[in-house]
Amino acid sequence: MVNFKKVMMASAGADGGYWVGDVNDSTITSGSYGYNPRMALNSNGSIALAFNQWGASNKAAVVQLTSGGSVEWSEIITKGSNNTLGYGLAVDSSNNVYVPVIGSTTTNFVIYKFNSSGTTQQVAGSGGWKDESYQVFDIYSDDIYHGMKLSTLGAAFYKEDAGTLTGTADWTRRYYPSNPWFPNSTYFDSSRYYVYGYRGSGSSSTACIWTITHAGVHDVAKDLTTSSSYRSIDQHPSSIAHYNGNFYVAFKQSPDNFYIDEIVLAKTAYPFTSVGWSKTFNYSTRNRLTNGPTLASSTGDIHCMLRISNSSDSNAGFWLQTFNESGTFQKELHISAGAGNYIIGTCLIDDNDDMYISGLYYVSSIYAGYKPFVMKIPSDYSSIGGTYGNWTLTYATSSSFTIASETTSVSTPTTTNDTSVSISFGSETDNSASSATISTDLDGI
Repeated sequence: MVNFKKVMMASAGADGGYWVGDVNDSTITSGSYGYNPRMALNSNGSIALAFNQWGASNKAAVVQLTSGGSVEWSEIITKGSNNTLGYGLAVDSSNNVYVPVIGSTTTNFVIYKFNSSGTTQQVAGSGGWKDESYQVFDIYSDDIYHGMKLSTLGAAFYKEDAGTLTGTADWTRRYYPSNPWFPNSTYFDSSRYYVYGYRGSGSSSTACIWTITHAGVHDVAKDLTTSSSYRSIDQHPSSIAHYNGNFYVAFKQSPDNFYIDEIVLAKTAYPFTSVGWSKTFNYSTRNRLTNGPTLASSTGDIHCMLRISNSSDSNAGFWLQTFNESGTFQKELHISAGAGNYIIGTCLIDDNDDMYISGLYYVSSIYAGYKPFVMKIPSDYSSIGGTYGNWTLTYATSSSFTIASETTSVSTPTTTNDTSVSISFGSETDNSASSATISTDLDGI
């Protein structure tokens, strides 16, 4: 049984109000934990959420919620001993939901397609590509764009019609720098596909942006570098905020060593020849501080999500740091269930400037294992502070972090871009996606 427990927040909000809810289901999350919840919004305002369990059960769950936080449907995917959610979820213009998972072997992946009511429409398998932990999976103009880190150097990408999933991909490309490349997040416009991630390892790692046209033609590749070493992006999904022609991206760096981190937020614009401004966030102990997504509201609020994950730190939880487009700090929101361990999932913003946050949390006094959660809050979160179930939201007009200017420069890496990779879809046994019994508990988390 998938048991989604929801608490309403004080502010009414649009489309069903603001709320926080979590999945409290021993058949999905016991033994180990659901990992990297992925989330997407459809044209009706519903929220599709996907997460998996690592452990003996090897199950993935897909849950669709209304904008008010009520469960519409859920499915449990079981794909044998190799099943792990494939770090992706996307929705097409007909509100079909697509979820990639590892297939019957560890060297292929499978895409499940569900209609807007949760009925399985198609299960398509691929050959020759492994579903790596770093990947991006999106739908733009009803075409699938799927990219992943390869076990060899570089990353591979393909474009395929979402409506068929049975033919050869429209194109495949391998982005091949001289070291490992980890795609993390994406953005689309009518001209090109933007992929943000990082390449390299250890002290040689650096954040980078790669663009490709919708016809599959390599466009621009740029590195973002600072004077510090270990510039990377957390494995959990980030995102690229776009507002008024500018992009806002975040990455972490370790000025002292690999385990003491600070976060960089940088403003840049295509074709990424310079950086408009960049800021660092420094926490007092900087223990397990990582970056998450960046989001932009319709009014120019630039939100940068941070995470402190520490079972002995009362400041553990998620931290929204909000700037205007000129780089001036505006406000912050601390989202926490107490000292514990937290994982950022996906953060989205809709046309009403409402934000949706997914992730995992583990607080020993509350749960015996990590639990996936979803939260809906307004972009102007100044009135949303309070305690809701296990969660406390604390609003402030000054930052709890030390914020300083950072010098971030742009350079062009040496890369090879080729079409030698190939991929095709074939039939795959559905074993299986099964409907789950839903229980909704409104009494609190």
